[in-house]
Amino acid sequence: MADAVGLRLRKALGLRRPAKHYIEKGELSGLGDAVVNYIASVSETIRGGIPTGKRVDNETLVKSVRESGLREKLAHRKDKHSLGDAAETLIAYAWVTGAVTLDECVETLLRSPSLQDGLTRILRLAIKKAGVT
Repeated sequence: MADAVGLRLRKALGLRRPAKHYIEKGELSGLGDAVVNYIASVSETIRGGIPTGKRVDNETLVKSVRESGLREKLAHRKDKHSLGDAAETLIAYAWVTGAVTLDECVETLLRSPSLQDGLTRILRLAIKKAGVT
């Protein structure tokens, strides 16, 4: 179920195509960057009890793309930057379309032993729920 902000974004962005279209083009990577950093910051703040701003580095995203199986679903010629953009785009797309919630993402990170493992789990969930083939 999408939240109110996600629904407003979906309408504003006019998302009508399958996830794969947006992932291949990285069209939502800017929004996805903010979403990924937000969920990482929230989970780190909850764990540590101290407000924090977390920036997720591209290397972590790329490893998560490979471990989640997303890499195999993308065009073959993708550099590391494009792989990071694909992860960010998928997470943003999955949230905006209501396939996953931000609460689910934060809870997944909190239950995971590492940020990379949590992002891998979120990507697997998004692949499944957003119908990425």
